Amino acid sequence: MGNRLRAGACTRQKNEDADWLVLGDSNRPLLFPNPSVPLLPHARSVGNVARDRELLATFAKLKPDQATKLVRAARSYRDALWIVEGQPELAWLMFVSALEVGAVERATSDADPVDTLRLGMPQLAKDLTAFSGAVEIAAQHLARTLKATKRFVDFVVHLMPDPPEQRPAQVYCFEWTKERMKDCAAIVYGHRSLALHEGIPFPRPMCAPDYLRGQKVPAEIFIRDTAVLDGAWRKADLPCSITCSNTSFGAA
Repeated sequence: MGNRLRAGACTRQKNEDADWLVLGDSNRPLLFPNPSVPLLPHARSVGNVARDRELLATFAKLKPDQATKLVRAARSYRDALWIVEGQPELAWLMFVSALEVGAVERATSDADPVDTLRLGMPQLAKDLTAFSGAVEIAAQHLARTLKATKRFVDFVVHLMPDPPEQRPAQVYCFEWTKERMKDCAAIVYGHRSLALHEGIPFPRPMCAPDYLRGQKVPAEIFIRDTAVLDGAWRKADLPCSITCSNTSFGAA
């Protein structure tokens, strides 16, 4: 029916005397908007039921700590889907957090510090190339800080899904390659860090669907610098829309 439902907490409880206790409406889930123009149209689709059943069957084979982490990631993703229509900035944080749980589990410690620096701070690495040995020195000092970005990016690229079936006009399509996905994931993770540590929210254009004239599917990318309400953003800082991110990152 195109409606998203969520199970609530217990609202009735029976005590030892077989009497029913009414716990009240405060334990029921809130109903968030279900707009006619959704941010995440793909979230309303049935999806691949056969694949989901296969994945669910593997849950019992996980180690207890792995199962706990998977449930933690799934809850973050679930909560993000639940609030995205009303609070897309917060949903972005939860989407990234859900992925990071898996990224930490898969992370390895043998990453090249220079590659990590070039991924996490590309402009700094480029500026330092004029000084002999500067890139290597900076990479060693910043490796610990930047390793979080690299493990997140590696995880996204490793589990990169196929492009969605329904897409906008070619000019508004995300370039579905590993190199482009790597750049996109690094920028998204940077926005997430700014939101958590400096209170700078995700760019507003990334939090709204852009249904172009005559298009039934929202644009996946921004083709120019964008100004919305009280802010302006460079195209380079807008790697994808939240609709595209849910297709690519959510599948991971």
